[in-house]
Amino acid sequence: MAAGHTNVFFVPYRPHSKSKKPSSGEPAISQQKHAAREYHRKAKLERLAKLNAIHNRDARSASESPPPGISSRPPLLRNKTFPEDDIRNRTFAVFDVGTGVLDPFNACIPSGVPSYALDILDYGRSNLEAGISLCLAHYPVAPGAAASSLIRPTAASKQWTIASSSNSVLSEGTIKTALLACAMQSRAAFWSIIFAGATHNAYIQGETGNPSRNRTLLLSYKTQAIRELNVEIQELQGPVSDELLLAIITLAAHGSGEQLEPPPQGENLSALQSVQSFQYYGRMQSEAAHLKAICHLVYQKGGLHTVKMPGLANALALADIFYAFQDMRVPAFPLLAPTSLIMSTWPASSTRLTPSLKNLASGFQDLEDVVGFAPLMQIVNNARLITIGFDAYLSGLSSAPSLNQIVWARNFMTHDLLSAPSELLVPYSRTVSSSPQDNDSSSIMVPSSPLRSLHNLVRLSTMAYTLIVLFPVPSVAGIHGKLTRELMLALDNCTVLELWATHSRLLLWSTVLGGVIAQNTSLRPWFTEMIRQARTKIPRLALLNAKGRSRSKSRHSSHSVSSVSDDDGTDGDSDALWPVVKGICFRFLWFDGPECDGQGRVFWGEACDDTSKLA
Repeated sequence: MAAGHTNVFFVPYRPHSKSKKPSSGEPAISQQKHAAREYHRKAKLERLAKLNAIHNRDARSASESPPPGISSRPPLLRNKTFPEDDIRNRTFAVFDVGTGVLDPFNACIPSGVPSYALDILDYGRSNLEAGISLCLAHYPVAPGAAASSLIRPTAASKQWTIASSSNSVLSEGTIKTALLACAMQSRAAFWSIIFAGATHNAYIQGETGNPSRNRTLLLSYKTQAIRELNVEIQELQGPVSDELLLAIITLAAHGSGEQLEPPPQGENLSALQSVQSFQYYGRMQSEAAHLKAICHLVYQKGGLHTVKMPGLANALALADIFYAFQDMRVPAFPLLAPTSLIMSTWPASSTRLTPSLKNLASGFQDLEDVVGFAPLMQIVNNARLITIGFDAYLSGLSSAPSLNQIVWARNFMTHDLLSAPSELLVPYSRTVSSSPQDNDSSSIMVPSSPLRSLHNLVRLSTMAYTLIVLFPVPSVAGIHGKLTRELMLALDNCTVLELWATHSRLLLWSTVLGGVIAQNTSLRPWFTEMIRQARTKIPRLALLNAKGRSRSKSRHSSHSVSSVSDDDGTDGDSDALWPVVKGICFRFLWFDGPECDGQGRVFWGEACDDTSKLA
């Protein structure tokens, strides 16, 4: 050892007086050897302490992977939000190893990924798995095509669960495996799943979490996902991969996720609102550029039937219907199976239907034989069957269809409704020709104004009923305002053509539906004015209205306090007329529930109140 660099460490050595003498085979330890051993042992402990400190610092900064055998991710509790970092060790529950975790043994952790992002990856994978499973729920299978059947769905809502009525040929593990493979093979899919999970987690947390931190994390995940997506698109050669399609549709569905507001407190969702998370996805503004890219890439690939990842084609098809419904446009993709295939398996209606359900859609009988109305009447009939089935499902009848069947039937029916032409062309004869010189007019197709107006009104009114009951999306999605304006123009056109004289009940039904979807809009008073006019054009309403006014006047003359009499007369008119109006609506499309009957009664009360004030 060099002079001046020797460290001397003295350790007193005092052997116990009663200690046993060493055996002949074990030589005695000298004081110098004992001191050297103690020195090297403490020096080794100091080196290990320094290494552990460096490793813990790197693990917190996510610059290195966690050591083998030690997980940097705390176990996650299902359906729970993420608490703050300083209390997470005290709040997370412990469950079996690998339960619900995408990568429980950290076998495929990319370098530079923080542990929180990996936690969100597990959350996002579970969320997407549930969503894709619901897209696969009760997919119709043609005879001999069992391989196309879908998996047993899982519950996507705390309030409603799905009981599948069809056999499953795919397992839930198939989707888990497919999502894990996408995350491992595509960095764009990896970060897109993380972004989707963080968005849903922040939405569920609301104000109870850390909104500012959530927004920062969401923006960083979204930026990373878009960066990786651009890289993979630039490197794309040939048909697009399923992993890239998953990344694009995930980003499209969560376009404004970093700006998403939490759900209202005490929000009570119906079965069809919550079953496919319409209230969640409808609150986000979709990315139009991503949706256009999906359509282009899928058609370039050869169509939805060329997508091989389990459930991805159905998820793309549902997203197409969902966003087309919000924009009131024709869907970009055709149906994966005809609607008739689903309706062919529809259970027969119960013989114990209420009188109102027995008369459902009977008001369209006059239009069934009109040339050009047959496709629209078929859609109306499917909506009728779905409504009766949904009522039976809520009533718990054994003959009711499963919620899977109801969900897929309403999705396909909505696709058919959006694809229905807005213009009706019918042949006309020379007797009604405006030009005497037309000699071969029988072979010419020209629009007929009254029939075209009725066709457009029925189409828009059926769409309004679908929005209220069967395909409910939140009002923030924007469709309510668009559909209200379209329905107002259609009703105004029918009024100009004096169709109230021949189709007053149909126009009354359309007006009530328009007033319901016009809630909290500036067009609500327009529909109340239409109700005021309708009360004088429908004989039964006019008769009851006259009787109500006479009773109100008699009460007004017999009492000295006029304000009380007026209020009583208004309430009496509204209560007396509403059962008649409800019966008329049930002859077309109506549902005896809070989303339709409840909101309709409120609108009718407002309209009657405005009418009494004008009178």
